Amino acid sequence: MAMREIGDVIAFDQRGTGFSRRLNAGIDIGAYEFSKLEVNSLADTDDGACTDVGIGNGCTLREAITAANTRSGAESITFAPALTSGGAAFIILLTALPDLSSEISIFGPGANKLTVARSSAGGTPNFRILNVQGGGTVAISDLTIASGWLPNSVGGNIFNNGILTLT
Repeated sequence: MAMREIGDVIAFDQRGTGFSRRLNAGIDIGAYEFSKLEVNSLADTDDGACTDVGIGNGCTLREAITAANTRSGAESITFAPALTSGGAAFIILLTALPDLSSEISIFGPGANKLTVARSSAGGTPNFRILNVQGGGTVAISDLTIASGWLPNSVGGNIFNNGILTLT
């Protein structure tokens, strides 16, 4: 069991009841825990929950970013292999994604496998794809971001006001 202060025993990790710090005959000392959200839908919707396939609309990139922003600590967003198993895939956006305002790593399946882009349909508003807020520490890898457009401004696809690493 992890200790907060002398004599103050934490029986469960931050996930709550059912996730004991006891592990076999030993004790999990509560090492750094990195949370992972898996995008399993190419839709651009948000029903307020990042869920497994078959529950609600699953987990969209929009929902995963919202969930990552609301949780404490570092968050990882990955993409289910099924999304690109049939070849290159696209997440077509009708509005800007939520701002990235916390510690978030987004790991794509490969820049040639997944593109996140603003819709080219008539009537789609002008917007940046991603906006990293001050205080946000963001890493994005193996993902193509395209077609963001914000006339008379800087950063059509990504605007960074925090700490951003692109690979």
